[in-house]
Amino acid sequence: MKKNLVVVTVALVSLLLGYFIGSVKESVGEKFAIIDNEVSMLDSSKNLKETRIANGDKEVFNDFLARFISDSLFQLGRVKFPLKSQQWNSGEVDSARIEKNNWKMVRLYWGEEYIPQIYDNFKREMRDTDERLFCWEGIDNGINVEYRFNRIKGKWYMTEFSDFSD
Repeated sequence: MKKNLVVVTVALVSLLLGYFIGSVKESVGEKFAIIDNEVSMLDSSKNLKETRIANGDKEVFNDFLARFISDSLFQLGRVKFPLKSQQWNSGEVDSARIEKNNWKMVRLYWGEEYIPQIYDNFKREMRDTDERLFCWEGIDNGINVEYRFNRIKGKWYMTEFSDFSD
């Protein structure tokens, strides 16, 4: 009787262990397939960007912005220095110029208390132009920050920064 119980227990444990290992292998395989798919999408996106530049086409703003946000060296090369800057200070606008050696990387990420707004020109409209205005507009907190971009010779550059926050 004990021998049969041991055999049945070993058989059940073996079945469960086999099922678990099979599930893990399948799950890992699916994850690697997802990663492979993402890498191939990134490769084709990279090739598309390189083709656009090689063919002399205009740079797509969303492609530019994604790289501008994530690559500090790219960002440094795509800011027109000295950068015109305006800041709200005690009811007055202070104007200044930011030199390259004083630049700090801009992180254009958002949270619950503010949302990004992107416009194609400085009038906050959306047309096919060589101007974009990226705005942080606070939700009940006074945040009002603008980053102005211009497409110059087919490539996007930050040309002005304004912070009119309260």
